Parts: sequence; C-alpha cells; structure tokens
Amino acid sequence: MVNVEGSKATVSNGNHEKSLSEAASTLKRILMVDDEPNVLQGYKRQLHKNYELVLAHSGEEGLKALEEDGPFAVVVSDQKMPGMDGVTFLAAVRKQYPDIVRMMLSGQADLDETIAAVNEGNIFRFISKPSTPEILSKALDAAIRQYSLMVAEVELLDKTLKGSIQSLVEVLSLANPHAFGRSTRVNKVVKQMAINMDYPLLWELEMATLLSNLGMITVPDKILTKVFMGKILEKDEKEIFSSHPVAGYKLLNEVPRLGTVAKWVKDQSIGFDRAELQAAKGTKLEQIVLGRNILNLGLEFDHLVAIGNLSEAAAVAKIINNSKIGKYNTEVVDALKNVIFPPREPVEVHSLNEIKVFMTTAEAIQDEEGNEIIPEGQLVNQPTIQKLKNLESSIKIKFPIQMWVED
Repeated sequence: MVNVEGSKATVSNGNHEKSLSEAASTLKRILMVDDEPNVLQGYKRQLHKNYELVLAHSGEEGLKALEEDGPFAVVVSDQKMPGMDGVTFLAAVRKQYPDIVRMMLSGQADLDETIAAVNEGNIFRFISKPSTPEILSKALDAAIRQYSLMVAEVELLDKTLKGSIQSLVEVLSLANPHAFGRSTRVNKVVKQMAINMDYPLLWELEMATLLSNLGMITVPDKILTKVFMGKILEKDEKEIFSSHPVAGYKLLNEVPRLGTVAKWVKDQSIGFDRAELQAAKGTKLEQIVLGRNILNLGLEFDHLVAIGNLSEAAAVAKIINNSKIGKYNTEVVDALKNVIFPPREPVEVHSLNEIKVFMTTAEAIQDEEGNEIIPEGQLVNQPTIQKLKNLESSIKIKFPIQMWVED
C-alpha cells in the first residue's frame, strides 16, 4: 500500500508483510495426511498434547483442508495412498503453499521414490514407517524450527524492501516534485484500474507506478521543465529524456525482490502488442504483460490530461478511438472507462434538443445506417451540438442515444 500526503509518501508491503507474531499461532498447526484412519488416530493420540493436528484421509482431502482450515506450519503425508500419492500431493502443496514445510512418511518399499522427491526439493524430511512417537516429535520440532526460520527471513527481507522503496520515493519527491506528483496521480488511476480488473499483482504494480519516474533524477531540470510544460524537445533532449526508464530500472534492479517492478519501469513506454499477449496466455508471463499494459495506459492517460490539456472525457475518447485500431488493450481501456466514468445508469435522449453541453456519450452517436458520427466517450461541447445540428438537415440521426450526465 502507498499512502501519499502532500509531498511525502509512505510505503507498506500490503500482502507481502508477515510478522512473527502473526505466524506464532501457526507454528504448532500440523496437517497429517494418511489413507488409513487407524494410523491417523494413532498420531492424534500420540501428538495432540504438543501440536494442533488436523487430519485428512487423502491427498484431495488434504488440499481441501489447506484451503479451508489453513494456515499450517507443517504438512506430513504418507507416500502410498490410492489416487493422489504422497509425492504428487506434496508437490501440489509446494506449488500452492510454498512456505509450508513438507514431510513424508514412507515404508522401505517406497524408499527410492521418497529419496527422489527429497532430492527434487519437494520435501524437507522423510520418516521411515513404522515410526515411534519420539522420532516423529523430533522431526516435527525440526520442521517447526525450519518454518520459523523462513518466516523470520521473509520478515527481514520485507523490512529491507520497505525501507529501500521508502528511500527511493523520498529521493524522487525531493529531487523533482513535478515527477513525483505525476507518479502519484498515475498511481491513483492505475490502482483503480487494476482493482477493477481483479489484477493479482496489485502491490508490485503500485510500486512500479509510483517509481515509474525515478529515473528522471538523472534528467536535467531544464529538460523536465519543458516536458511538464508541454513544450517540444530538441532531438538531443528527447534522447536524454527517453533514457529515464532505463535509468530507473538500473536503480531498482539492485533492490532484492523488485525484479518485476524494475522491468515494468524499464518497459513503461512499450505499447500494446496483441500477439505478445496471446503468446503469453496461460503462462506466468501473461500477468507481467498485462501489468505493463495497465501501467502504459495509465501514463498515457495522464499525459493526455496533464500535458495535452485534454479533459478526462476527451482523453478517454481519444484512447477508445486508438484502441479500435489496436493501439491499446481493450480490456484495460474498459477498466479505465470504469474508473473515469464509474458505472451508473446513463440517460436516454430522444432528440437533438435534449443533448446538452457537458454530457458525455455513453455510446457512439450514429446515423440510421449505423455510420459513426460522434464516438463513445466524447464530452459534448457547443461545437459538438452545432455539428449535429448541421448534419441533421442531410442525414437522419439514430435515437434514442445513451448519454452520461455530469454529477
């Protein structure tokens, strides 16, 4: 989360933050998975005094318990189970819940499979069956210590990360208030767009947006002044200014765990590429490409309003038109529309006389043959009304028309 007040900003890690006190209640929570009910009941009798146990009779039931009854510090699974075996189950646990320490109970017959699983990194430790309560308790205590160490490491990294970002934000706010102001404006829009789209990497995207102008600290004030005043840059000035995303990337890429943020900052000027997004579908890269699309459009919208001197409605209308020729991701454009024009019921107008200045078209104004006259998202002004009146004598305008009315 980013909190901005005046010329100062504070940064918190949102979902990345996990304190030791919060994790303390999880330390003794153990999920035991075995297809033999008698074995599970034996674990419960032997271990319930020292640990908080949850029992599951299959891998599928174990995954359900993780989702509904978590969090857990340790998962212990038998290897030989019908359906989903222990190796498969613990691999799924690792993928969905990487912080949980995973252990396996295995008979001699399954030893080769178990050793292979350990070597692949899926399992912290395995215990031969049958096992005594003492051996099992020692193994569980070791797993709990491992979980504690991981939580402590995460907390240390998060504090380091938070401090690093806070320092970078403060440097930007002091070095160039205009660049910082732009970043905070864009962040408000980008965050709402991402929320509108249920975008999963919200924290990283907020950081990339807030730090998108960090590299401007390397650009001379004279050039930045011209940029923010909307003046035309000389060729050499353009080259210097266009280098700021790479400069920002170099600063951020030195900070642990900011790889995605740094890449977005570097690639912030890269526009939408439909083929790239299609190729990334269903892979981890899809969310990276989509995040860049959101950031790029947020920056473009701010440029049109703050430097291009367009109204928000006119900026959205221009973006909508450009999206029709493939310049922008239409899903992201829809999110921007929902942010600038929060969903509400438009009004219907049934004649030209009902169209007033400061209304905004909720759909394109067309003639009876379906030809577009005024695009969707267009803010109506006096010239717009005059244009429609002039056209009315030669063409028939299609009514009713959906319009947004300014609050």
